[in-house]
Amino acid sequence: MAKKPITELKNNFKAGKRPTEGQFGDLLDSYIHLDSFNPAAYLPLAGGKMTGVLSLGNTSANWISRDMSDVIVNSNFSRYFTKLIGSNGDIDAFGYYGAVTDTGTVTLNWGYIGGATYNGKNALRWTSDQRVAIGASASTVPTTGYALDVVGNSYTRGNVDLIGTINSKSGELTIQRTGVNRIRTNTNSLILSGDTAAGIIYLRPQGDAVSTGQIVINPTHTQYLDNYNLYFGSQTATGSAIFHTNLANSTKGYGLWVAHNLQFNGTDFIQPRGSLNSLALTVNNHKSFSFNFAPASGSFGAVVTPTEVVKISTSGTITTLNHGDSSQWNNAFTQGILYRGLVGNVDLNTVITPGYWVQGGNVNATPENNHPVPLAGLLKVFSTGTNIVQEYNTYAGNNDSYRRYYYNGTWSSWAKDWDSNDFSQQTINNWNTAFARKNESGQVKITYTGLAASNFVANTYKQLNIGGATPTIVASPTTKYPNSTPNNYKGVFDSARNGGSTSFAGRLIENPVSGQNHRWRIIGSFSGRTTSLTETQTLYFRLRNPVSGFTVMGGVITLAPQQTTGEFSVLFDTIADSASIAAPNGYILEAVATYTDANLSLNISSITRFSEAVES
Repeated sequence: MAKKPITELKNNFKAGKRPTEGQFGDLLDSYIHLDSFNPAAYLPLAGGKMTGVLSLGNTSANWISRDMSDVIVNSNFSRYFTKLIGSNGDIDAFGYYGAVTDTGTVTLNWGYIGGATYNGKNALRWTSDQRVAIGASASTVPTTGYALDVVGNSYTRGNVDLIGTINSKSGELTIQRTGVNRIRTNTNSLILSGDTAAGIIYLRPQGDAVSTGQIVINPTHTQYLDNYNLYFGSQTATGSAIFHTNLANSTKGYGLWVAHNLQFNGTDFIQPRGSLNSLALTVNNHKSFSFNFAPASGSFGAVVTPTEVVKISTSGTITTLNHGDSSQWNNAFTQGILYRGLVGNVDLNTVITPGYWVQGGNVNATPENNHPVPLAGLLKVFSTGTNIVQEYNTYAGNNDSYRRYYYNGTWSSWAKDWDSNDFSQQTINNWNTAFARKNESGQVKITYTGLAASNFVANTYKQLNIGGATPTIVASPTTKYPNSTPNNYKGVFDSARNGGSTSFAGRLIENPVSGQNHRWRIIGSFSGRTTSLTETQTLYFRLRNPVSGFTVMGGVITLAPQQTTGEFSVLFDTIADSASIAAPNGYILEAVATYTDANLSLNISSITRFSEAVES
């Protein structure tokens, strides 16, 4: 006899069959008769307790399952697989929370380990897509899109190695140490934090333990790089820096500097780029507000000493390297001059500061005080090193002017430069007359291209078209304009004048001083004269005023038999008067031959007007 499967036993005892003795024995051996009860080998009925180990064996392919496929009503469920229970209630559990339909379809909301219930705080929760939450409670599930969701602010001990990104899906991301925020981000900001009044933040680009090049931010808001400089840009290109000097001396001082091409190493100023000048502004205990300059040294990284070119004191006075200070400028602006003040009862030998001084009383203007006269006046002092010049202008209605100088340790005597009595109206008139005489003399020479005449008919004057030729005024000293002549071609030839009956417009004009004598010199040449002519012929020039009819004949040019070419120079004298000065008056230049010659051609190379001195 032996243990039999239940299907075989059921078959033996079907209705209508008569089981044999052996089949009854099999039934007894299989289910009814046991030699002894082994609670470790069998599961008890519901509500019982098993004292042994539940083991599937090392070759078993089965598992422990909770089969909900036969559910026929829609419902939510919370099912435990294990529970730790004590006299003090449920202590810990492992189970599932989800929903099942009336067809037995299961949806897992979450599985959980740790905690007394599914909706209390659990050590772990997981979802069917393998998302895990640590410390979730209530209805919290692992955040969609993230494999691990740590809920709460419990501590984590040990190292956490990450591949990828630490990210906050919403709100802020915070990294803490013992409950104090160290790194925090929100929508727009990144916050790095120390802790308490002694906290310090270090930014170390070369490694956590390497302080070279670090930026330190301490509780007093100080920020610095390599202990002194905060750099901007490439220092060997066009870089700038902000730094703090901590030396109590007038060159460097103790204060903040904003600099271009300048750094500070704790002792000296450094010029990073030797090919550029250095410029710096400082706000400084020793230098107040100061602008400084150091020229290019030619050596990269050289030590330089900036020169203070402008300084603003704490009282608001501006001082420059070369041009005094603003108190002097204010005085000059207020007074209209560089005003120094009253000299009073002071020896003028001691007044050597440049500027304008006032002697307000005759009583102090004494010979003992080295005044030129016993009269109040204005003292002007000019100084260039050890050389000094003083000018003194009196006030007493005569405005006389005196001058003296200091050279090589000695003052000269006062010299009178200006005497107001010298300027009577008659004296002024005499000077004006002398000035006019001196400056109304002069000469203007003009060379021409294209000033010519040809095809002469006997005894018929031909006008030379001066306005149609190209003029060039000969430079000084050949040309020296009289005082009343414009310094241009229009002062000798006015192309707009056209009075009287003539062939061409434009007039030669005189210096407009009535009674002044003028001499005109015409230089030119002739050519093309017919060679078959055997008689001596004559050529004449004249200046004519077409308005008044006044005519001046020039020199006679004799043309010898068979002479075909030659040069000539003729002179005319005119005196400026009312009939020649005013427009449209002036002179035209004409030529005439005593014979007919279609081949004869005249060419004028220059006209010079000489204006003689005015007669008394």
